Formats: sequence, structure tokens, C-alpha cells
Amino acid sequence: MLLGMSAGDPPDVNPLEAQNRQYFSIWGNAYNHLIQYNWKEPADQIIPDLAESWEIGPDAKTYTFRIREGVKWHDGKTFTAEDAKWAVEAIKDKGPRVKDDLRSIAKVEALDPRTLRITLAQPRASLLGVLGLATVPIVARHVYEAAKGDLRQGPNIGTGPFKEGSYIRGVSAEMVRNPDYFEKELPYLDGIKVIMVRDNTTRLAAFRTKRVDLLSMGATEVNRVELDELKKSVPDLQPNPHVKMAVNIIWPNTNAKPWDDVRVRRAAFLAVDRYQALKVLDDTMAVAGPVVPPNWALPEKELQSIPGYRPNNIENDRREARRLLAEAGYPNGFDTESTAPSNVDRLVKLQVFAVDQLGTVGIRVKSNPLPFAEWSVLRREGTFKLIAIEANVAYPDADAAAANVFPGVFSTLKDDKMVQLFQQQSVEPNLERRRQIVFDLQRRMLEVLNQIPIAWTSDYYPTQPYVKGFVAPLGQWSRHRMDHVWLDK
Repeated sequence: MLLGMSAGDPPDVNPLEAQNRQYFSIWGNAYNHLIQYNWKEPADQIIPDLAESWEIGPDAKTYTFRIREGVKWHDGKTFTAEDAKWAVEAIKDKGPRVKDDLRSIAKVEALDPRTLRITLAQPRASLLGVLGLATVPIVARHVYEAAKGDLRQGPNIGTGPFKEGSYIRGVSAEMVRNPDYFEKELPYLDGIKVIMVRDNTTRLAAFRTKRVDLLSMGATEVNRVELDELKKSVPDLQPNPHVKMAVNIIWPNTNAKPWDDVRVRRAAFLAVDRYQALKVLDDTMAVAGPVVPPNWALPEKELQSIPGYRPNNIENDRREARRLLAEAGYPNGFDTESTAPSNVDRLVKLQVFAVDQLGTVGIRVKSNPLPFAEWSVLRREGTFKLIAIEANVAYPDADAAAANVFPGVFSTLKDDKMVQLFQQQSVEPNLERRRQIVFDLQRRMLEVLNQIPIAWTSDYYPTQPYVKGFVAPLGQWSRHRMDHVWLDK
């Protein structure tokens, strides 16, 4: 049995409306999806799951899925395309993390017991990427109806590799091997037990003494400093770097002076030594361009040719930054203010870094960390000057970058060309043509600088040396199942 820890319980265990990793990293093991993200590298690849194959129509609006034969729900009932139809419609209606991403679905049909067809109102190139997410489980209609539509307390009856076992709120949750799983050799584990431990120090101590096999389930990942400390006690641990698909950024309020002037934004952009950030910020892993999924990012060679990204060129960049400030009417720099949530250490550290970097060109930033609630109000109402924040994408498809393009979550700038390019790539069915449009989108983001990207962030999902077959998911929601994990002891 695999032993893990969770930072706490989910609010409830309703698969249709769950929103946090505490749920999906544990109870997600009870479910399959129509299709899934790869359980090994490349982690962004879509592979079969309940659908053994699929075809996309010539108009890029019709997706036909061939359902596996012989799949059973945990209660023994046969799984059919009609079940898949209901589940997709239910998630489209209720799934809080994917409703917007599935809004282009116009119709879902079960053509026969093994054929499902999804028709879109307009092409949506990211559909497969969304259907493969952990947040799109295939849930049983008969279980939902037996519970009178209330699955907050379960049961979690899926088709997945593990069945729901015991759950004592605040103590532990167990999943047990499904002996009738359609992948006959899987899962390798007899079961999974996850202990609820809110205190991070206690969790780290349990890993050091090998009382748990991994730290990752239920938001128990560690940062670089914590990993280095763990290595002192468990030198042969497997670090399993986790690509969060998030970027440390400085977010300028483009609706407020002087940040409405692109010359000022570019001066701030050029002031930042991104290679220094990799040395002083604990959660960084690589220099970041515009915030899109890393598998859609500009080629490294091109990025490193752009001012602000050229290695060993920071003094030239800062000289240009001072020139731009003078041109914009600030020959002696100016005073401004930056805020970050005071209870999030990594963002407070990011803000300290930003204050130091912008100061090198005369942008004098007053650091103003605020309680999370106050900070959230400033962010929501747009009454800030600068925010130090981690901007993320939810899944490894370019469509997931929407929050970094449209005004709202991570941006205040409305740029028609940026929006046009985003919408154009979203409906482009040809992968290579779409990739080139996404590259053009990033080039535009670097022209208008609605954000000042600094570095990709990462954390770690450490496992004991005897844990085999574990691969950290790409981002937060791509895959959480433990069906290929085994223990070599």
C-alpha cells in the first residue's frame, strides 16, 4: 500500500463540483476520463482512456469517440457511451473549473453503446486537452440519481483503477485496488492510504523517517529549500520536479499612470535580471517568456535574442531602460508602489526582488504587503499600481493562457491584436499553423507588455527511492492517478 499525506480534507467529495487537489489526488483514482494525459513523458500527450480511439471531422467541429468494450462501474454495471454522454453534459453544466472551456459543446450523442459523438458550435482546438483533465471525471448517472443529485458525501463509484475505501474526515482516506479494472495488469498497488496532516513540519518529519512514501498528494509538495533539507536525511530520494505551469510576474496596472505608457512598462521589463532571479528566488526553474503553457512557448533561441532575455547583457538593457524613462518624461525616475499578499512568503520574496530590480533604473518602489483579503480587493477593483504575483495556466494547451491575455485575472490591458491572435489560434485545427499563431501571440505580448514575466516556478513531489513509476503531472490538473506506481521493497 502506498502511504501519502494530504494538507487537509476537501470541503466535500462531490466529483462533479470538486475544485481542489485534495480531492482529485485521492478520489480521482476512482475515475477514468474519455481520454487522458500521458502517465509518462511526454506528459502533455493525450492518450486513450475510456475511449480507445477518436476521430475529428473535417470541419473540426465533430469528435467521434470509440468506447472500450467490457468496462464496468465499481458496482458491476456495464459502462456505455450513454453513460459518457450524461457525464460530459453534467461536467459541462456543473464543473466549476471547466464550464467555460466546454462552452463550445453544442451537442453530445450516444450513437450506439460504444460510440460517442461531441459536436461543437465552433471549432475549439483545445477540446481534447480539456476532456483529458483530472477535473473532467466520467461520473455515473445511476449513482448520481440514487443520491438524489447530492454527492457531497459520495459515494465515489467510478470505473477507475481504485475503489473508494474508508474515509475518516480529518484523519485519513483509503483507496483499494479494483480487481476488475479493464487494464488487466493495473493498478500495481494494492491500495493507497492518505493521512490528513495540516502541519508542514510534521509532514517533512514523516518523510525523513520514511513513514510516508511520497509528498505530493493533497497539496503537500515541497520547495527547493525543503527538498535540500530532506536530502540530508534521505540522500537517495527522487525529487520529481513539478512543472507548475506558473510564472513569477510583475503585473503593472495599465489603467493607471505611469503604467499606461508602454515605454515605462518596457523600462521595468528591461530592468529585471531574470538570470539573477533563478539564483535568489527559491521556487524558480527557468527564465520565462509570456505566460502560455511551456509546451507552447517561444523557441529558447528566439527568446534569448530578445532584449531582457539576452544572457550577460543586463547593463545594456538597463541603460536602454533609463533612456526610455527619460523619453517618457521621467529622467530622474519616479515613485510607485507594489503589493503582494503578506501571508504568501514566495510572493513577498518576489516583491522584494522586484523592488530591488526596478530600483536599478530609478523606479523607486514602495513595498506594501497586505493581508490576503485586502490584497484581493485591490486586485479585483484594479486600484493597485504594481502587483507581484504568480500567473498560471490551468492545462497544457494554449487556450489555457486566456487569463493572461484578456483583462481580469492577471492583466488590465485590452489589446485588440492580442485578443484577435488568441481567438484565431483557438479555432485553428492544424497544429503547426496553430503553433505559429501562438508564437505571434507571444511576440505581441512582448510588444505591449501587459505583464512583466520573470521566471517559471516549480516545486517538487519527492518520493522515497523505492517508489517506481511515479511522474509528476504537468501543471495542477493534468493527471493524478497512481495506476502505474509500484513499490520496489
